[in-house]
Amino acid sequence: MDIECRFCKNKEVVRRGFRNNKAGKVQVYYCKTCRKVYSENTTFMKMKHKGEIILTALDLYTKNVSLRKIQDHLEQIHGIKVSHVTVLKWVRKYSAIFKEFTDKLKVNGSGTIHADEMMVNVNGKWVWFWNVMDRNTKFIVANHLSKVREASDAKKIFFEVKRKLNQMPENIVTDGLFAYNKGFSKVFRTLARGGPKHIRLISFLDKINNNPIERLHGSIRERTKVMRGFDKFYSAKLILDLWNTYYNFIRPHMSLNGLTPAKASGINLPLNGGNRWLELLKLAIDSMNDGEKNE
Repeated sequence: MDIECRFCKNKEVVRRGFRNNKAGKVQVYYCKTCRKVYSENTTFMKMKHKGEIILTALDLYTKNVSLRKIQDHLEQIHGIKVSHVTVLKWVRKYSAIFKEFTDKLKVNGSGTIHADEMMVNVNGKWVWFWNVMDRNTKFIVANHLSKVREASDAKKIFFEVKRKLNQMPENIVTDGLFAYNKGFSKVFRTLARGGPKHIRLISFLDKINNNPIERLHGSIRERTKVMRGFDKFYSAKLILDLWNTYYNFIRPHMSLNGLTPAKASGINLPLNGGNRWLELLKLAIDSMNDGEKNE
């Protein structure tokens, strides 16, 4: 079978032995066209442990298993001794890789999006985690972590909505927080009359409710309740970003007939095998390599 060069995309590629590292034996290739020598798998380059172990840890962490229980699981089941700090480093490292790739993907909305915020504990202090979710596809379109709850923060998530959605939503549903009203005015009021309508839920008697995103925040609390809060602000953001990746791209939803929110919102990535984490990571690494090549 022809092998395509990762760099020039030509198929004049031959195998050139193996190299051994701490993760095992890795195939080496040589491209006759661009004359580059590269390894078969750069997904876990310079990592001490095998990719299977790292992805197992990420999967367990997003499924609400604590760092120390993951540490115990890897030792008991796989015979791998790592510290809980190492597992946290994996979470931070790969969260950033996933975020860089998925952030570029455009989303098909269903017409109505919901915005809401919740409190999370960072180093003993409460901060605000903002989320915007599409009503029908359940896709988390935007999120934002802030130390305060102001109009500038609402403005950031609404700008993210404009950037990520292929078409403007018809309705944006929020609670009565004044910051939403001001942020909405800054971002959407400059549009023509065909722009979205801001629906503010002032009382429990409103016919439209914010239940979809409130259920989302319930799921996030399932993740955070097994933790003693986040130790640093930047760490909290990376951890929440990884959970966001899991929610949008990895976990099938019963309410979507077994689809992920990404699939339901028109993001057709080839994530059809048994290990969506690995498939998504390979796409992210390939995207990074293509970006470096084009610079």
